[in-house]
Amino acid sequence: MARAREIIALAVAAALAACGEGSRESGSPAPKDGAVKKYGTIDREDFAHPKVRRPEAITIDGCCTIEATSAKVTALQGDAQLRVVEGPGYRAEISFGFAEDDGDFAGRSMARKSIDGVVLRRLSDTGEKVRTWVAEVPVTPQATAGGLVNPKLRIKGECDSEASCGKLEELIASIRF
Repeated sequence: MARAREIIALAVAAALAACGEGSRESGSPAPKDGAVKKYGTIDREDFAHPKVRRPEAITIDGCCTIEATSAKVTALQGDAQLRVVEGPGYRAEISFGFAEDDGDFAGRSMARKSIDGVVLRRLSDTGEKVRTWVAEVPVTPQATAGGLVNPKLRIKGECDSEASCGKLEELIASIRF
């Protein structure tokens, strides 16, 4: 029993030490300028988007709106805002939230386009049945000055025919930030 308490105490101490090491938060390396990176927000005022509001569209707070006409939309629970959009022959998983992983952005873009001042990158070829898009959505200048890291939109879509892939592309084309 005493040994178990010692092990638990050591595990808690190690976890606390890792969380407070230097100026690290959420496991991110400390910036070279000494600032602290912050992942996540509790203040709606930190979000600069969506600037384009459309009542008939799916609204992802802090991000964007997406028109999903004649598609089934399911909201899921998680650390990020999650939606699954299912239409005839296609399915899209939409995730918006804070994450440190920038690997999706590193030189893999097949194409990119700017929508309402936000760059949306396609990471897969349009000929593929599984397609991925990513965007880093800016927060307010005040939130940026406070060290808040821009949240990321990730969309992974699958389609099974040329027609359904076209519908998936229409869904992506409907994004407004």
